[in-house]
Amino acid sequence: LRLLKQPDCLKMALLDPLMAKISSVAVAERLLPHLKQKLQIQPDHVGGYYLTGILVHQYRQQPSVALRFWRKGMGLGFAQGLSLEGSLLFCRAIFAVNPEDSYRIMTRIVGDPKHPPTATALFQKAEQIFGIGSLCWQLLTTAWEFRRWQMIWGGMQPMQTKIDTIAAKFRQGDSIKSV
Repeated sequence: LRLLKQPDCLKMALLDPLMAKISSVAVAERLLPHLKQKLQIQPDHVGGYYLTGILVHQYRQQPSVALRFWRKGMGLGFAQGLSLEGSLLFCRAIFAVNPEDSYRIMTRIVGDPKHPPTATALFQKAEQIFGIGSLCWQLLTTAWEFRRWQMIWGGMQPMQTKIDTIAAKFRQGDSIKSV
């Protein structure tokens, strides 16, 4: 579990080799106490929550328990400025148990006012993590499009107010010069 000593261990390049080594319930059961101990010692370790959730879901078939670990980890991740890749990994894991929660997280990722992802970065990572055309990919695309339209509409709001005023004056037969 040297992986957990790295500050940002939620990277596919680091996780894939570890997950390949966890090939049985017995191996997962040996790792779980170490992960839980890590979380007791360091309760703000986002990667610990992610990995514990993965093992509990895949090897103990306890989706509700896994979801609690992932929700806690994702909450900490938002507070700590978790990387885009780490956030999308949480989305993928949560999607398997609760697609609505996953979508809520995606909308938060694309709407982050402090660190909004660029379309290029977002979709490159999403392609790598979800795969093009997957349901997660489609949800993320939908969240991105909704956010884009909200931004466009937000920019048009002042103009819409002026248009509404002009339309009202026009309906009343007043001169639009006074607008």
